[in-house]
Amino acid sequence: MNKRAKPADQAGFTIVELMIATAVLSTILLLVTIVMISIGNLYYKGLSQSRIQNNARSIAEELSQRIELTTNQLPVEVTSSTAPTDGEKAVCFGDIRYSYVLYKQIGTATKHVLWRDETASGCNPVPLNVDKPSAGGTELITAHSRLTALDISVSEPTTITVGVAYGDDDLLCDDGALTPQVDCNFVGVSNHMTLVMNNSQPLVGKFKCKGKIGDQFCATSQLRIIASRRLTGGSSS
Repeated sequence: MNKRAKPADQAGFTIVELMIATAVLSTILLLVTIVMISIGNLYYKGLSQSRIQNNARSIAEELSQRIELTTNQLPVEVTSSTAPTDGEKAVCFGDIRYSYVLYKQIGTATKHVLWRDETASGCNPVPLNVDKPSAGGTELITAHSRLTALDISVSEPTTITVGVAYGDDDLLCDDGALTPQVDCNFVGVSNHMTLVMNNSQPLVGKFKCKGKIGDQFCATSQLRIIASRRLTGGSSS
């Protein structure tokens, strides 16, 4: 009598082997995700830095051209705010006026930051926390940014310093403030930076990105250039 043949053993994965394979695959996917997020953050950081540097450069170059092409006495006047209430100031080159406010983020703390227009009535700044400060004017600061420095010397050659920062209040800090409550290690917006941004306390150092979560959406730039008049006034006979 023939005996029934036994079926051959069939190879397969055990539950332990499946769990190990799943853990390895999950680890690989997690590492790939972390790398992709890091690459994305670097991309957005570079984009933010490039945009803010271009903005600062365009402002500095425009102010430099105003100085270089004037034929009269250097037409620079800095006037502290009197009528406006948000700390506005103005720099004028003849009939071209630049009304500005420092440290306030455009679109959040104020509607305008650096407004260029023409004026025939002195160099008083226009209110910037309104939809349209003056007819025919133009905003020079890019979205979500703020002006951190605008200094123009009144001597020749003229030194122009322009600083621009991109990012929300909690991403920026004062690199000259050293106490634990206000320095760049503080999480959130320190009391010191709140006072600085409200123009009720001076900046100690310079604006800086904290380098914490969200740093890809933060960038700062400060340029200093020297300009001299190319044209000189005179009379012809």
